[in-house]
Amino acid sequence: MIEMIDGKRRILWIHGWGMSPAVWEQFAREQVTGQGVEHHFFSYTDCHSIAEFHEALDRTLREVQPEAVIGWSMGGMLAIDRFTVLAEESAGAMGTTLHSLGIRRLIVVGSTLRFVSADRNLGWPRRIVERMLSKLESDPEAVLRQFADSMVSAEEKTAGKEIAVCGTDFSMEGLQAGLHYLLESDLAEGWAKTLVPRFTASGGRILWIHGREDTICPVGAAPGDAKGVRSVLLEGAGHAPFLTKPETFYEQLRGFLDDDED
Repeated sequence: MIEMIDGKRRILWIHGWGMSPAVWEQFAREQVTGQGVEHHFFSYTDCHSIAEFHEALDRTLREVQPEAVIGWSMGGMLAIDRFTVLAEESAGAMGTTLHSLGIRRLIVVGSTLRFVSADRNLGWPRRIVERMLSKLESDPEAVLRQFADSMVSAEEKTAGKEIAVCGTDFSMEGLQAGLHYLLESDLAEGWAKTLVPRFTASGGRILWIHGREDTICPVGAAPGDAKGVRSVLLEGAGHAPFLTKPETFYEQLRGFLDDDED
């Protein structure tokens, strides 16, 4: 079981592009319970640029000091990005800044180390993201609706599953900045050379949960297992397994949070 600070087990949830904390807040509170569990949900409300994404997440991590961080889609990328920076920062006798903040678990859901790729098995074509950018100002609702529709796998659609757009906490500038972030970010080197070795060396552990039928962040782009990293593939699941396969998803999540063994 992860360590409690002041009797609290703080969990920070970071949702993805175009969504809001409402996408998983109810399930999170119902499915992840126990003594001292305290849920916190990241907000993009005041973020209008990529720099402000980073600043807001840094500020939230330092204020909340969560034992576990759960990042979905672009939220997972932001978590990996900032964890890599914090894993490089020294906190003196406390080790890295990540360690000094008490962060022990990183859970990445349906994310990627690089969103765009010429290979459709590894990511989305750049032209699709650029088309979303060009259409955002004239018809943002259509862009968000189409993106949400892409989250559901063929199997899930057959079963009648769909992703409701419960509003977004992104401003127009934030939506645009998010798409630019997806176009520009390449986290592979930082993940392999910095985050994984340094975070796990200080006792941190990582869980990567991915839907096998995810077409937004294809499973081919997910990194393989490494020391301190556990990967779980959910059969038939698309981009949002916490909504479409909640029983299996939360079973895996609870087991990881409560288990100190790999």
